[in-house]
Amino acid sequence: MLDCGLHPARDGIQALPYFDMINPEEIDLLLLTHFHVDHCVGIPYFLQYTGFKGKVYMTHPTMSIYNYIAQDFVKVATISTDE
Repeated sequence: MLDCGLHPARDGIQALPYFDMINPEEIDLLLLTHFHVDHCVGIPYFLQYTGFKGKVYMTHPTMSIYNYIAQDFVKVATISTDE
């Protein structure tokens, strides 16, 4: 799978990719191309709430900044905790 970000024009759970069209258990790896929100912020949801058991790959620079990007997004996002 290539990237797992959020749609910038949508809110809440609707901003996530449509995971119903795939079987996460059949995916061997997730390749993160870079750390922009529309490419990476859906990864925590994908890892926690789907059956994905593969590995996630990204470059060292992306890995070094990913946590900051994700934490910053959570601070400023308006995603409901109910979702």
